[in-house]
Amino acid sequence: MISHNPSINSNEFAELSLLADYNEIRNASTWLAQTCAELSVPISEINRLDICLNEALANIIEHGGHEVKLSPIIMKIQIVHDSTELTVTLTDKGKPFNPLTYKQKNRVNQLEDAVPGGLGLTMMKEFSDELNYTYSNESNHLSFSVRWGLD
Repeated sequence: MISHNPSINSNEFAELSLLADYNEIRNASTWLAQTCAELSVPISEINRLDICLNEALANIIEHGGHEVKLSPIIMKIQIVHDSTELTVTLTDKGKPFNPLTYKQKNRVNQLEDAVPGGLGLTMMKEFSDELNYTYSNESNHLSFSVRWGLD
């Protein structure tokens, strides 16, 4: 289910409801790109948001437990600060998990020492300008933001 206000102004948002299913990641990415394009978000910032979105949704689906499948994941896009900052917030009913306190894996120096996975949070921290998490109303609320035009 999508509710979208095409004339989004500062501090307004668009919303998408997703199932906790890997097939929904592509739908979410497409919706994010279309909504951001309507808001004149630069393509470089859309790409940064999309990387964060894909990593966050994959983590929610993979690690949220059976609880995450019982309710939809709610994705909100909010544009703020005179249209120079966009925030995506994902709300899910999965197991509580604060990515801001998670100890990241150490980077390896040799390819043969590398283990697949585990770099999604690192990527989110590197590609977003701000990453926030709260747990309230029995839900995880993960937000990531990008800013542009502040030269």
